[in-house]
Amino acid sequence: MNCTMAREDILSSGYDLDIEVLEKYKYEIHEIIPVRKVFILNTSDGNKILKKVNYDLNEVNFINNAMKYLKENKFSNIIDFKENVYGDCCTKIYNNSYVVMDFIEGREATFYNPIELKMITNSLAKMHNASEGFRYKNNSYRYEAGMLIEKSERKMEEIQIFKKLVEGYEKKTKFDNMFLENVDYYLGEMKQSINCLKKHQYLKLCSFEDKISLCHQDLVARNIIINKKNVFFIDFDYSTIDLRICDLCNFINKFVKNFAFEFEKVKTVISEYSKEYSFAKQELQVLHAMLIFPGGFYNIVKNYYKRKKGWEEETFNTRLEVKIRSKNEREEFLKKFNNYYCE
Repeated sequence: MNCTMAREDILSSGYDLDIEVLEKYKYEIHEIIPVRKVFILNTSDGNKILKKVNYDLNEVNFINNAMKYLKENKFSNIIDFKENVYGDCCTKIYNNSYVVMDFIEGREATFYNPIELKMITNSLAKMHNASEGFRYKNNSYRYEAGMLIEKSERKMEEIQIFKKLVEGYEKKTKFDNMFLENVDYYLGEMKQSINCLKKHQYLKLCSFEDKISLCHQDLVARNIIINKKNVFFIDFDYSTIDLRICDLCNFINKFVKNFAFEFEKVKTVISEYSKEYSFAKQELQVLHAMLIFPGGFYNIVKNYYKRKKGWEEETFNTRLEVKIRSKNEREEFLKKFNNYYCE
């Protein structure tokens, strides 16, 4: 290791990095730059990303095999893991695990840009097409097609438990009161979503292999890199094998709130996706059922009452207020979607 930042400097810097990991790769390392939760390595083989992961070996292998499968099927706009000196795609030092990837020049996606939104959608459809047929461990790992109704029912029961507990609190916070004032509305949406999944034969849809693909499942702007006219998807930490419309639902939920739930934006995205894949009406009906489920509300409430996030009280209040204020816009969007695609 020939590194501009000396071993002593790294050890004394407070960076969460086991320095021995750098010795497990063939490159000469000239500089290490910490960015967010990763390190950019300037090496003799170009810039790399060093990332500490909380994965077990199954997770590393699932993601690595998925990336290889995509590349074999002519979709290269992803980043796979680089092998260390032992030929492994993950390096374990003491109790910590690390992966190294090529660094992609570019910037985070901008959902507000309509041209960019089309580019992302088109690339997402191509990625789903390229991943068709990918399986891992005979569908025993991260295969979630067919599980949505059960998962939704479980989440609904969780919210009902929170409701019962909060009703019994002697002293209620601002969040508690907002939750109780709105919880029945969102429980109604959850029930409606589950009923629509059943009505449109979600389980039967999951039996068609061409409807199932690798799903990224975390399509936020920071996980989409724009490099000139190319779109790269990174960080497949939460990826699963599921109906492709699950990923499309995830993407729609991530960007549509930025446009005050404007139906025309979603219509454009579905039209762009359809250039690479032809939707059956049943898929769009099931997609509508998925969109009905108030995932944003559920996540905020779960994170608050289970203390999953270290946010300040006011941050939780603000986020819940934003969700509640957008109820009417979201309701109108879902109505338009249903009238246009499902009736």
